[in-house]
Order: sequence, then structure tokens, then C-alpha cells
Amino acid sequence: MPSPVQQQAAAVHLSNLTDAACVVHQFKINGYSATKSMARTDSLPSKRLAVGGYEREVHYTPSLVVDGGYWIAFRLVLLSAPRRNDVKAAFRCRLLYASSNSRQQRVYCVRDAAGMEGQMSHAFKQAKESSGWIPLRKRDYVEAARVIENDSFTAECTITVVTELPEPDTAKTNVVLPRLRPLSGLHSLHQSGDGSDDSGAGRAARLPEAQGQVC
Repeated sequence: MPSPVQQQAAAVHLSNLTDAACVVHQFKINGYSATKSMARTDSLPSKRLAVGGYEREVHYTPSLVVDGGYWIAFRLVLLSAPRRNDVKAAFRCRLLYASSNSRQQRVYCVRDAAGMEGQMSHAFKQAKESSGWIPLRKRDYVEAARVIENDSFTAECTITVVTELPEPDTAKTNVVLPRLRPLSGLHSLHQSGDGSDDSGAGRAARLPEAQGQVC
């Protein structure tokens, strides 16, 4: 009699190598014309933002000098001290423009060949450290593109922070493939002298298909 067909289960371990927190904020700059009087070393901070267990600010300036012109720019500032060697973050900003009608007001992303967005990554090592500036566009270009409406415009900033991984939960990270059980209907066939199956078990038997989790 043949031995039962069995397959040893294989453990597949799934775990995150990194984890991250991500938030998106839209900032409206009111009184744009007045902000143009800011000195090149000045900037205006946002309210405090909690991202990935740390407090941060987004700073704005319309007076970043790039290639001899004034650019609208944003940067990210870490306010709290890192709990490890550094805090790795990605910072992305883009300008938006508003198109309104009598029923509702909608905000769209500005689309042009050169773009009005930028991004950068930075490893913060101490409190009150700043990333570099992200220059989005020259002031005169932004004004000509009608991004500014009623002396205001909107910028959208995305902050992504690599966070500390929690303690692993083996119940969630270990995935065990199913074990194939012996077939209950598999047995010896008894044939009569004329070659017919007198046991009724001559029909074909199929092994159940193994199912596994797709990562």
C-alpha cells in the first residue's frame, strides 16, 4: 500500500525593513505683495506640525536669490531633537492655482513645461536644523502665470519621515503555507478477472492544489 502523500510546510517571514509617516499640508500665502519686502535672509514659518513623532515647521520666502533672480521657495525645519542618530525626511512642494466660478471653487496643480514643484531629502541631526531651500519658480514668472489671485496663492507640501519600527509581531509576520493532508480516497484497486474495477474506485483521483500568499 503506498505511503500517504505529505508536504512539509515552509515558513515565509514577512517584515518591514523601514516604516514611514507621511502628511500633506496646503499653505495659503495671503498678502503676497507685502511678503516681497522681506530680506533675503528672512523667512515666514508655518504653525508647528507633528510628523512621525517630531515637531516641524515649513518656512516660506519669496526672496531666495537664484541665478540673479528672486524665487519663491520653501524649506523644512526640525524643531525637536532626534531620538537617534538622525531623522531622515523627504520634502516636496508645489504651487497651486485657484479657478473659481459662481457655484464652487476648485484648486488645480499648475502644469507647464518647466514645472512649479520641487523636492529634496535631508537627514536631520539636531533640533532647529533646516533642510535646504526648494526653489519653485521666479516671482515674475509666478505672477505672469496668474497663480496669484486676490494677492494670495496656495502651496502644497508633502512631508515623509522614516519612523522607528515597532517590536515585531511574529503572529503577523510569519505566514505558514498550508500542509497537504493524505487523500482519504486513495487506496488499492481490486480488479476482477475480466479487468473491471469491482471496488468502484477506478475513477481518477486529483491532489488538492496548494495555495500560498502572494507578497
